[in-house]
Amino acid sequence: MIIKLKNGKKIELEYNYLVMQYLDEYKGGEENGGGLKELKKDIQNKKNLIAIQGIFIYASVRSAVEEPLTYQEALRLIDINDLTKINDFYNKEFEKQNEFQKKNQYHTAYKKPKKKK
Repeated sequence: MIIKLKNGKKIELEYNYLVMQYLDEYKGGEENGGGLKELKKDIQNKKNLIAIQGIFIYASVRSAVEEPLTYQEALRLIDINDLTKINDFYNKEFEKQNEFQKKNQYHTAYKKPKKKK
């Protein structure tokens, strides 16, 4: 999915390792009691939704743009009408990830019994 920033640049939304690194900065990262686990927990509990929206915008823009941006600069570059596109994109990506994890858990949990000689 491609969105146009307010500065005229177009970026493609991707879910990759770099995005995950930026999402891991949520609430100061793992060492400060935040990180991806805290982000998932807050999403499930529907807490801090505006902060969560902001971190997803920051991660999307920061991972797609070459020059370094602050959190506020990244937020200013997004048009308010593109928020639903960003939300939909990440919802689909998380659904794909959950499906993959469910399939992977089934395959790793099931082991064929060894035949006795």
